[in-house]
Amino acid sequence: MKVIATNIGYPYIGEKRELKFLIESFWRGETSRENLLKGAEQLMRSNIARQEALDSIPLCDATLYDRMLDLTVAFNLIPKRFQHITGGIQRYFEMARGKSAMEMTKWFNTNYHYLVPELTDDVKPKLDGRYFVDMLKRNKAENIKVTLIGPYTFVKLSKGYKDFDKWFKIISDMYVELIDQLVRGGAKYIQIEEPSLVTDIPKSDLKYLKSFLGRLKGAKFILATYFDSITHYKETVALPVNAIGMDFVSNSGNLANIRKFGFPSDKVLMAGIVNGRNIWVSDLREKVVLCQAIIKKIKPSELIISPSCSMQHVPVTVEPETKLPQVLKDNLAFADEKIKELLIIKKALTKGLPSVKEELKDNTRKLGELFTCAERNLKDVKMRMAKLKPDDFKRRSPYEARKRLQKIEFGLPLLPTTTIGSFPQTEGVRMKRMEFRKGQLGEHEYRQFIKEQIKEVVKLQEEIGLDVMVHGEFERTDMVEFFGEKLSGFITSLNGWVVSYGSRCVKPPIIWADVKRMRPMTLEEILYAQSLTKKPMKGMLTGPMTIISWSFNRDDISKKDVAYQIALALNDEVLDLEKNGIRIIQIDEPALQEGAPIKNRNKTEYFDYGVKAFRLSASKVKDDTQIHTHMCYSNFNEIIKYIDLMDADVISIENSRSKGELLDVFKKFRYKKGIGPGVYDIHSPAVPTVPDIISLINRSLKNLSQDQLWINPDCGLKTRGYKETVPSLKNMVEAARKVRAGL
Repeated sequence: MKVIATNIGYPYIGEKRELKFLIESFWRGETSRENLLKGAEQLMRSNIARQEALDSIPLCDATLYDRMLDLTVAFNLIPKRFQHITGGIQRYFEMARGKSAMEMTKWFNTNYHYLVPELTDDVKPKLDGRYFVDMLKRNKAENIKVTLIGPYTFVKLSKGYKDFDKWFKIISDMYVELIDQLVRGGAKYIQIEEPSLVTDIPKSDLKYLKSFLGRLKGAKFILATYFDSITHYKETVALPVNAIGMDFVSNSGNLANIRKFGFPSDKVLMAGIVNGRNIWVSDLREKVVLCQAIIKKIKPSELIISPSCSMQHVPVTVEPETKLPQVLKDNLAFADEKIKELLIIKKALTKGLPSVKEELKDNTRKLGELFTCAERNLKDVKMRMAKLKPDDFKRRSPYEARKRLQKIEFGLPLLPTTTIGSFPQTEGVRMKRMEFRKGQLGEHEYRQFIKEQIKEVVKLQEEIGLDVMVHGEFERTDMVEFFGEKLSGFITSLNGWVVSYGSRCVKPPIIWADVKRMRPMTLEEILYAQSLTKKPMKGMLTGPMTIISWSFNRDDISKKDVAYQIALALNDEVLDLEKNGIRIIQIDEPALQEGAPIKNRNKTEYFDYGVKAFRLSASKVKDDTQIHTHMCYSNFNEIIKYIDLMDADVISIENSRSKGELLDVFKKFRYKKGIGPGVYDIHSPAVPTVPDIISLINRSLKNLSQDQLWINPDCGLKTRGYKETVPSLKNMVEAARKVRAGL
């Protein structure tokens, strides 16, 4: 039997975020368009070279901002508000991050954000496939496999259309033309990614793909699915392609379907057997057994093995991680290490287990050392978990009673103004933090520097006139990594960067052992900030489900148990904040929805423990302590009942890019608690005008009562500069005052 080792996608940002710095240099005007494209091409070729041991290497898995945006531009689906912009790359980035930028939301249940195509009557569809064809021309090789997000997923994840049939025909026609150009350009293998096939789509929708795929010719076509098992298995594997890619990591659904229904003898299976989304070493013996079980059932002459999905969700390599405990480093596999795992599995399948005897022995030893280490078996954590009871998951009084007490406690005006939490992290702040981490700056000096930043931002907020203040979070690199550095059971890597959106990268902490709080984590900075003002200061924490979703989670115990461990640690912090006079506490859960299983039948259990984990983190506070949360880029209509069950006193949401569309959900649900719909988009450097903000506030007031409404930006301000942050906040406060005066 022939075994082919391939990849679905590689981390394109670079081992040290090379692409990020190149793009941002271009945005600042320090790098020319030519040097940007040249640098991106060099990085892509370097990434291809790192995969050279594979039999098949993906091409077009890299992007300057977002692959959905690449296709949007190639199909000339340019919204009217951008059509006046000349210069392709300028318009490309304006659509991504300019004023009135395209809406951004999560890519299925990952922490990657894609730009949502707009299929409206004002766009003028027309194919320009040069970006993809030229990339192939420059990187043509026998083992190159062009990969494209497929037309069904592209249209499904778009917005603005009313007639799916019409738009699928328009888009699929352009796909057929693009693929024909690629074939004529020498493409022998083309991977069509259709992750929407694992969602709860109607069976009748398979007709769209059958029609589209039946028109393709001239190459071998692989239909790739990932993130879950295929929903309509029999109909999907019957589609006219050469190979079908399935995820055998996320759950056992695909294996069960193969056992029950078999697999077509005229197709090749691409088995996703190595986890493309998490960073743990595979149990190689287990993976070989899995492959053998698949082979035994389908008896193929050829098998393709791959990661379960694109590896853009993991860092590049473990090699530079010199400061991790050896037992942990031995059990980590980033992208390069996962490629090595695939090659070992391939060797075991083609040459027999004895050929990889030493590799399997070493793998078993390392896995055993991690499983039995003391940090994963803390008695005090397990005892505390065992003692949890129903009252630990709920506030003392219902919301209406709390609301009356909080109104007296804080005396805030109608339409109170605040921010989400972070203020701009300037180059000076990042430099001081780097010096401190490298030991070039003493702890006392660093703490004094942070206090100076807090003092300045409190003064700034006083001058702007915000009603509820924040301390700015200058001591925090990232809203999850910060807590990962404070809690036991977490560890942070030196260079484990992954893309969140565009050039924005995060370095997820690794949850590798039992979690508990060793000491207060946020108290020093927030109390200092509160000492500088008489206005209420918000304590800022990240919620348990977001910490899990934006970390690399351990895989030896349930996600629920990890969530409750984190929630108990956060509850300790919440009570310390309250005891020291911080009576408004924000526990952010922007990732609550993204962590949910893809299929609806699996979501109830997840949201049940996700809501309970949030409530556990805040359940013991007094009624006049106000609990806030922040959520963004969610399909709120799908989770509104769970948001209500979280029982936060105030929720702030992303609302600006959708122009207020999300508020209809809260109106229909009759949501009664406080809500801050973001009134401007912080992901754009454009400064919103007072009339723009007034318009959004007035639209909000059509959906919400005036005593519910809070006024805030749609997200934290860390990635912005002060030159746009200050005028934006001033305009926001002025707009709130003008509307307030008319109430």
